[in-house]
Amino acid sequence: MNTTTTIRISRRTKGVLDTLKKDPKESYDLLISRLATSNQKKEPASDERSIGSKMDREEPGKKQRKPPEMIPR
Repeated sequence: MNTTTTIRISRRTKGVLDTLKKDPKESYDLLISRLATSNQKKEPASDERSIGSKMDREEPGKKQRKPPEMIPR
């Protein structure tokens, strides 16, 4: 029996997911499954996961600081 659940994502994340769709009619379920399957082999380092999570938690419209290594000198 297939069951469904609801998840909450930011509009920014939804926008990113929309750009990753192969077809406008592709479901988010299929898209997320495809991304999860393709990334199983390329597991990010723990510090990369924490950066992404931190960015998702920040308030919309709030200026984000660039990491020091990304600031041109």
